[in-house]
Amino acid sequence: DRIFLNSQQSWSILDVGCNEGDLTIAVYDKLQARNTENTIINFLAVDMDNELIQRAKIKSSNITFEFEDYLQSDLPSKYLKEHTIE
Repeated sequence: DRIFLNSQQSWSILDVGCNEGDLTIAVYDKLQARNTENTIINFLAVDMDNELIQRAKIKSSNITFEFEDYLQSDLPSKYLKEHTIE
């Protein structure tokens, strides 16, 4: 209940090991409910199990779910570099 957004123009959140996306979706929904500043909220959720990713994609179209071997991939680090505010 202490989640809030400030007036920052966008938030980028990475969930590594998202499983079926239930927690990711809950966090997204909570942030959206408190989004009074019309802040852009970007989520990337990755998991190494394609079946879990397919289930997650059915549950939410507001979050980018990717099948990725994040132990071998540079996708998470690329995402963080692209979405880091300096």
